[in-house]
Amino acid sequence: MNLKSVTLLLCCGALLCGCATSTIESRRMERIAAYEALPPEFQRLADAGEIKTGMPKDAVYIAWGDPDEVTYSEDDHGKFETWLYYGRYMKEYRYWNYRSVNRGDGEEYLVRHLESEYNPESFLKAELIFSRGRLIRWRTFPKPQN
Repeated sequence: MNLKSVTLLLCCGALLCGCATSTIESRRMERIAAYEALPPEFQRLADAGEIKTGMPKDAVYIAWGDPDEVTYSEDDHGKFETWLYYGRYMKEYRYWNYRSVNRGDGEEYLVRHLESEYNPESFLKAELIFSRGRLIRWRTFPKPQN
């Protein structure tokens, strides 16, 4: 496969993936009744993709979309629903490798050189905790250093 074919294939794949991604606008239209019932402050925040404690789950969904994972817990203060969002990045791995090099006299010798590979990695990006359908606590986490 030549370089032009690979580039075209990657562009088409990116375009198709982009079409499948939900946006704030599409999520708002999906839950328009819940959106219209929100106070104006929460509507503005959701439209900007921002969240705030006290928001109902529908507003958080409109702002940030579906969580990657949902967990449930309970303690003396009640039942909790936790939404987890994961980020993704390309992690670099470096290693030494050898390649054969010809000298001018026909002899070969090995030359050591540094190579890199990049592999996709996931990390916990945000944790949102709900109680009685309202966001009570949230925090974000930094992307790990390479």
